[in-house]
Amino acid sequence: MSDIAHYTNYIESLASEHRNQSFLNSSKEHAITVLSTMFKYADPKKFIYIYSGDMNKGIADSTEYTSNLTSYLSKGGKVKILLESHDPNNEPRILKKLRVFKEIGLDVEVKQTGTRIYDTDTNKTLHFAVTDKAHRAEHDIDNFLAVGNFNDTEKSNILIKVFEDVYAKESNRAVI
Repeated sequence: MSDIAHYTNYIESLASEHRNQSFLNSSKEHAITVLSTMFKYADPKKFIYIYSGDMNKGIADSTEYTSNLTSYLSKGGKVKILLESHDPNNEPRILKKLRVFKEIGLDVEVKQTGTRIYDTDTNKTLHFAVTDKAHRAEHDIDNFLAVGNFNDTEKSNILIKVFEDVYAKESNRAVI
């Protein structure tokens, strides 16, 4: 079995068993696995919040990511996304798909913000995805290094509060 297959099985077991156990994420493939699994197990009555640079195409346009996010939204799920930057002439396919979902009435909001969120320990830009229980916080955005957990409501609530504070700023621009 390949390393990514072992990692996928490990992440799947943490999520399905709702274990409050931190895990590391150290590659683009790991990011796809973790985020896709978050979408798979997220409560569709709650929001998924994503704070990202520009929705990295190598991650957000992967089949697994797109499929699991689509499935989550089709069950009534809700997603709010904040982007640091957005180029409408070079946007990932997932944003085009989310635009269509919004047009047919699914609960999708995407904004661009001029506000950066920083990791308080390293003072580096922090990108993250969070649900009411699960989170993946990328503390090294150049190397996809992140820490996550599928059942840590305390950390998830902190990240949601940070997200909502930035999301509420009037200077943000609607993308979708």
